[in-house]
Amino acid sequence: MNNDVLVSIVVPIYNIEQYVGRCVHSIVNQYHRNLEVILVDDGSQDGSPQICDEFAKNDTRIIVIHQENKGLGMARNAGLDIFKGQWLCFVDGDDFIHENYVETLLDIALKNDCLISSCGFTKGVDDKFPISLPSDVKVFNMRDYVYFWLLNCYGSACGSIFHYSILKEFRFSPIRIAEDVASMHNLVYAARKKKYAVTKQPMYYYYQRPQSLLGNIKNSNYFLYKDACFEWLRFWQEKGEKEIEELCWQCSYSRLVSVVTETSRDIPQYKENISEITEFIKNGFPRAISYGNIALDLSLGAKKSYYSLLNSGKKYILYGFGTHGNELLPWLKYFKINVCEIFDKKANNTETAFDIPVKQAHAGLTGEDTVVIISVEEQETQMNIRNMLREIGYNNFIGYHNIYMALRYAAYEKFLPFLLES
Repeated sequence: MNNDVLVSIVVPIYNIEQYVGRCVHSIVNQYHRNLEVILVDDGSQDGSPQICDEFAKNDTRIIVIHQENKGLGMARNAGLDIFKGQWLCFVDGDDFIHENYVETLLDIALKNDCLISSCGFTKGVDDKFPISLPSDVKVFNMRDYVYFWLLNCYGSACGSIFHYSILKEFRFSPIRIAEDVASMHNLVYAARKKKYAVTKQPMYYYYQRPQSLLGNIKNSNYFLYKDACFEWLRFWQEKGEKEIEELCWQCSYSRLVSVVTETSRDIPQYKENISEITEFIKNGFPRAISYGNIALDLSLGAKKSYYSLLNSGKKYILYGFGTHGNELLPWLKYFKINVCEIFDKKANNTETAFDIPVKQAHAGLTGEDTVVIISVEEQETQMNIRNMLREIGYNNFIGYHNIYMALRYAAYEKFLPFLLES
């Protein structure tokens, strides 16, 4: 019986009192009951420590560690120092997991004689999983697993279960950003003598906190992402894994392009700190062209769309403030595009982002001088949004792809003009 197997779950917690209860409830209510739950309070200044202690009083499976703030990776390491399970999972304290999460990951790992098994993610701001169909289990070699892991798990330590044998010497990097990118290759490589079991079934919920959706501005840690990427690439080069190194190079290249543009936008005083990244991007430009790297993907009309946007003299409404809206808004503000309101179906009509009101869709701004930017990528959903907005009087729209390409062009023209040479 799999329920005889002890599974440890390490949960780092830092100032998330409004979310930690939901996370811990999703863990203690797993179908798999034989758990060791290690809550690591990483120097929280809110009510999180007391909430953790209260959970431990009511469930003997829960252990609480209180420590000074050291960052996500070091909080996970505190759990790695004491766990006793035969298998281990990581769950971040503001996320939550499906009730069948542990049972499924353990089952597919044991049935396929694997040291790692993984599932898909779902992202959002809701409190429950979307309805989804059962997903087939696949067994991969290391190269194919890395491809799955990057596309479906976003390179995260979460969303997987790991056998204790590959965790004995493993510890996360102390870097305070991209800890997973800087560390996880060691675990993946340690499991290489066996296969990797995966299911795309989304059983891990990556919760996008409203605070993070109200202003996606980068801080001085952001440019340190380069250290994680360079470590990642160096590791696979040294192991002679050419195909994996190429895949990770492509991911690193596109990610570091964003690091340069977003750092230049938000914290220009750190220009010198990104000079090494800019050099990497410039030197890697021919290689990126040969790969058809996604960072070089620009539509033919991107330049025209940007200058039309800049010089139109119109008012703009940003519809949708989820992942894409949060990505677009800082650029719209930076390039002084006149965004007068944000429409979002979850708005409570009292929020603001960059001092712009966030409201439910309403007819108060209709007119020929108003254009709605729809920050939704899926075409059918875009069509439904347009139909709904037309019913209340709006007729001018820009789709997500067009606005994204226009702003990407503008960012490259401003900060990385050599990327436009292709």
